[in-house]
Amino acid sequence: MNKYKMVEIEDISKSDFNGTVYDFEVEVDHSYTVNDIIVHNSVCRTRSRTGVGKPQFSAIREVCKALEANDFDHIKTIADGGIVDVGDISKALIYADAVMVGAVLAGTSETPGSVYPVAGTNLINRQWYKVYGGSASAENKSLNAGKKPEFVEGEMKIVPFKGKAKYLLREIADGVASTFSYSGSKTMDEYKRKVQYKIMSESGTKESKL
Repeated sequence: MNKYKMVEIEDISKSDFNGTVYDFEVEVDHSYTVNDIIVHNSVCRTRSRTGVGKPQFSAIREVCKALEANDFDHIKTIADGGIVDVGDISKALIYADAVMVGAVLAGTSETPGSVYPVAGTNLINRQWYKVYGGSASAENKSLNAGKKPEFVEGEMKIVPFKGKAKYLLREIADGVASTFSYSGSKTMDEYKRKVQYKIMSESGTKESKL
């Protein structure tokens, strides 16, 4: 595992995307194409609001299989959503080349927004929080569109203030490195070749404390 160094963000800007969007059909009729596949993250409410969506592992697996079947397996894929613990990252990396960890890093010092004290805590047991919002939340839609949205698929939520992101990133790096050791892998390519997974029963899930 490579070690990473945290640096301050120097600039944030928007730019147009001029790349190619690939449109591959995945293996079952009720799935979605690569260019409009919908997954589900911690502040997304698309599934409950529209009934449309797919579990993250299944989504990234089908996308990767579609890419491979069409000789585009050199294209890198990113898992977006569903990350709660380090083990989720290890599972996603079976197919994905990278993961998005928005909710994991939400509330850290490096994220935008102010830090507020939790009501009812005093100077001895003081707790703090920040506000984390999805791009489809009413607040962000209003900010970006300049008008009140009529339909929203995301929400704003309060998350505990977590301090520096580097501590979470270290935990993630150590956890993924341990996963690699259990599978006898030293590289991502080797990990993807060697790792095996099975569907776990409800009893097995409880026993594993998942």
